[in-house]
Amino acid sequence: MKKFLGFWLLTIIFISCIDDEHYSPVAPKEKDLVTPELSARMASSSIAFTGLLEVYPCLQNTSTYYGNYRSGRQVVINGTYIISDGEVKPEMGLPVILPIGTYNILYWGKVQSSEPTYNNVAASDAPLSIGSNLSQQYIGLWKPSLDTLYYPIYDYVYAVNPVEIGNERLSASLQRKVAGVKIILTNKDGKPFDDDIIKDVTVHIGGISEKMNFYTAEPVNPTKTVGINLSLSSDKMQYSITSADGSAVTAEQACAKSGKYTVTYRLKDFTGYQASKSIPFYVQTQPEIQLSSRKFTSTGQI
Repeated sequence: MKKFLGFWLLTIIFISCIDDEHYSPVAPKEKDLVTPELSARMASSSIAFTGLLEVYPCLQNTSTYYGNYRSGRQVVINGTYIISDGEVKPEMGLPVILPIGTYNILYWGKVQSSEPTYNNVAASDAPLSIGSNLSQQYIGLWKPSLDTLYYPIYDYVYAVNPVEIGNERLSASLQRKVAGVKIILTNKDGKPFDDDIIKDVTVHIGGISEKMNFYTAEPVNPTKTVGINLSLSSDKMQYSITSADGSAVTAEQACAKSGKYTVTYRLKDFTGYQASKSIPFYVQTQPEIQLSSRKFTSTGQI
């Protein structure tokens, strides 16, 4: 988590410097400026959000980017929050500061997963300017100019809703706008890959959308291919399957015949430590569906 927070903090500091050097301030209206509180949760569960949340204030009932305030002046830089289990880290981020009034608030978040995930990701950002129409901007896949494969994208979540600054807090019910995939490669016999022959593997996944509309999160142009580079695990994970009488069988043989089997996993790490774990594995008989006087099996025979 410390590495994660440090990375986003460095990003925020860098953006802040760009803002000070390149953006011309717009004279603020004679209104009080308010720094609203913020809460964020995942819409599909009761899980609190953990990650980086970016907040884009727009004019009321529009997708026109309003900007933010810093040091009493209107600037292009959006609000940025570091959040851990729903708790905002106030010392790490750039809060939203706005005059009292009603706004349309756009949220984009990058989830920090509690499980190990593929970290070689990238994305193309939407350009921002005060008064720009965010519904005409996009975020999407990125690739090196001479490559044909795109990088996987961040674990994005999204929300948009109105808020009355001065009377309401910022509240985001975040919806996931990307899909994850878990890839496990094993030999058919359960033995580890020979790392003298195979050093790494690249998985190609096609039919991926090129980009998403920045304001609606709608995907566009599902014609691209993403490449995911896999390295061989250092734990040398192996597995074996035995039948009820103790005979060794393959996965195909076990799945073809009903009964109780035992799957034993074995691993060895780089220090030489070894461990194993056995779990039961049940293969049921072929399912049957009884309809009136006719009996159907999964093969479709009557």
